[in-house]
This record gives sequence, structure tokens and C-alpha cells, in this order.
Amino acid sequence: MNKSVSRNFTLQDQLDFAALSGDFNPVHIDPLYARRTIFGKAVVRGVHLLMWGLESFLSAENFDSIRITNIRADFWKAIGLNEYVVCTWEHTSTGKIILQISSDNILYVKCSFTLSHHDKCFDNNKNNYEMEDTYKLQNYIELKPSEITENKGNLQLKLNYKLLKNLFPKIFVFVPIWQTATILGTTRLVGMECPGLHSIFSRLKITFGSEPVFECQWQAESFDKTTKMLNMTLSSGNSISGEIIAFHRGMPVKQISFNDAQKLVVPDEFAKERVLVIGGSRGLGEVTAKLFSAGGAEVILTYAKGKDDAEKIVQEISEQGGKISCRHFDITSSNTATLIESNEKIPTIMCYFATPFIFSATQNKFSEQLFNQFCKYYITNFYHIAQYLIAFGTTKIFYPSSTAIDEIPSNMCEYASAKIAGELLCRFIEQSHSNVIVQSFRFPRMETDQTQTLTTIENIPPAGICLEQIRLLCLK
Repeated sequence: MNKSVSRNFTLQDQLDFAALSGDFNPVHIDPLYARRTIFGKAVVRGVHLLMWGLESFLSAENFDSIRITNIRADFWKAIGLNEYVVCTWEHTSTGKIILQISSDNILYVKCSFTLSHHDKCFDNNKNNYEMEDTYKLQNYIELKPSEITENKGNLQLKLNYKLLKNLFPKIFVFVPIWQTATILGTTRLVGMECPGLHSIFSRLKITFGSEPVFECQWQAESFDKTTKMLNMTLSSGNSISGEIIAFHRGMPVKQISFNDAQKLVVPDEFAKERVLVIGGSRGLGEVTAKLFSAGGAEVILTYAKGKDDAEKIVQEISEQGGKISCRHFDITSSNTATLIESNEKIPTIMCYFATPFIFSATQNKFSEQLFNQFCKYYITNFYHIAQYLIAFGTTKIFYPSSTAIDEIPSNMCEYASAKIAGELLCRFIEQSHSNVIVQSFRFPRMETDQTQTLTTIENIPPAGICLEQIRLLCLK
């Protein structure tokens, strides 16, 4: 009979697990960093989900001390912080236990393992695992794809005994410490050493012997430059034989510098404009802000979360004579009245780049909740902001759309549906205000944080297309 438990994972859970495992990769513990990765959010470690699954299983079953004979875990999809997941398991006729972690019928982790009885769980001498302190925040290795092949090293199998007991009391009681330390060590290996910072843990397979060990050897066996897939092996005599599959998820996208933007524009071609860029701390909004500034416009860019990113852009442009400032504005919660400081600061142009993470959908499945979120960004809140600015005298609006409307990728129906509704809204605004121009353009797949993938896909650098569109808008 299948059994199940459910929970969510908080940021504090992530920090506690980092102290236990030594995996301090910021994609798990720094939401601001994580928003610029392929995930678009801070995500729970696959090994953390696996450990919770094992803990849930052991809490519900009747065991004396056991030993894991072999285990395989496939980490199919990343779960974000504070998102509920369900763990289910079943016993097969061959003696395997199949454990699955899912949410809304979407599979995140699938694990199979076999157990054998072990008369004395702690025959490996627990004193070897006692540590005065937990793992502390340490530097991760940032490998480029060309640096991955032929890496190798020793993985120390150590952990904080008391913290393990606190976080995973059933695993602490029933599973040999050295096996637990091995499983925990793999997330430290992938997240901190190889591939390190820009990593995704995809699969873990380990066959365990009966003799305890305190370290094992790892080696990068192969790396595919097209798929960015890394295959590593684990070994320690007759006690550990394993395989890890991980991916290099790509480095954050760097947009055009202000210096290079100045080379593209005619000096002072936008000098008559005062431009408000909603969502200008990264991506297309960042590029647009730099291009307008390079052409002499006075620019105000807003950010919802990326304060540091926005301030770096302002500093870069200001140091070279550009007129730019930034302010916090979250379209989901901020007061629209804060967009205009005074009658002397009314923008002539508003560029609307506010967006949530766009690749959060599931293939061939329509999510009403996700569609409503996109509509809130691209329709409802855009309309309120546009109407407010128009009432004060803004006459030109740039609304970026997407060729996803034409292509309808299987995991972007909600996004494409909201964007096409946004285009219709742009036409409605123009019809309602004879003196207002709303330019909507369907961007192809641009090179931004949002469009990063594991496979090699040619994304178009956005500066040229952005410049073409804002020039058209200014000429109207």
C-alpha cells in the first residue's frame, strides 16, 4: 500500500541543511542570486529532498538498524522554497522500495533503494564523525565547461553528529553514519567542487558494501559540451561504487556595457526624452535603459528585488556622464503614485519590462494559477500604470511582447496567452487616447537570464533589436 507525507522547505531549512552537508551553493540559499539562474528562484537541493524522503519512509516503517545496499535517485525537476511537495513510497515484489516526491502530480524526485538488516548500526565508531562545529560558509569553485574534464579528488565523509540527529532523527538511528555521510557528501561535491557554482545535480547511484569508510575518491569521467552533462564516478575499495550525473547550467548573462551602448547610438539622439523603465535592473530592461542613457535621455529605472543590480547600472552610467537614477517599485504591491516625483519629472516614454519567471510551466499542462499571475503582470497592472502615467502626460509606451505567441511552445501556453491579451490591451489604450502611442513588438528569443537552457541554443543579443524599436517609437 502506498503511503505519503507532505511538507514545504523554508530558507531556514536550506541554511540548516547547508550546515550539515557543506553545500552552500547560493542557488539554494540566496534568492536574489537564484533569480538570475536557469531556475528563476531559490531551489531545494535534490539530496535534501532525498534525505527527507528517506526520513519519512523510516518514520512510517518498522525497522531495527538497517544498511542501504544500493540507492538510485533521479532529480527530475527543481522545487522552490515554500512550495508543498508530497512523498509517497511503495514496496515492490523484488524487495525494492520506490519513493517519489511530487507536487500537483508533477514528479520531482524518483528514488529506488534496497535495504538489508544490520545488527549494529554504529560499528563505524561515531567519534570519527564528531565535529566541534557545523560546516561554515565557504568558497565554491566556479568551473567553466572547458575546465571540468579530468577533475578528480577525495571526498571526506564527515558530518556533524548532533545536527544530523536534530534534522533527521530516524536516519540517525537506523542508517550507518558513513552511508549517510556519503549521500550528504555528494551534494557538497556537485554544488561546491565539480561542476561547482554553476551546477545541477541530476542523478545519484551508489552501491554500498558492508565495511565503513571515511573518504572516497571521485573522478570526472566525461563531459558533453553540447548537452553540458557531466558523468562522475565514486569509489572506495569494496565499500562504495557510485555514479553521479550533473549538468553545467551556464553562467549568468552579462548585457551590453554602457561604453558599448554609446558606440551604437548617435550622441543626443534621445536627449529630448525622459524615460521610465519599469523593470530595468536586468535583461531587456537593462539594455533599453543603457541605450536611452547613451543617447542622452534622462532615465529612471525601477526594480522590485534587484537593488544591487540596479545600483550597479546607475553607477556605471553615471560615472560616464549619463543621466540616470533608480528606485524601488514592485508592480504587485507598490503605490503607483510613487512613479512620479513632480510635474517636472513626468516621463515622456514608459517602457514596461516587469515580468515574473517565464519558464515555470509544465509541458502540455495549462495552469490557471500561472496564467492569472502572468495576466496580473502583463495586463491588469500594466493597464493601471499606463493609465496613471497617461493622465499626467506620458504619450509613448513601449510594451515588449514575444514570438512565443506565434510558436506556442508546449510549456509556455499561459505566458503566450497573457502576452497576446496584452497586445490587444495596447491597441485598446491607443484607441482610447488619441494622443498616445503604444508600441508592441514581438521579440524573438533574446539572450537574457530568462532564456538560459542546458542545451546550446542560439539566443540573439538584444541591443540591436532594442535600439531599432526605441528609435521607431521616438520617431512616431
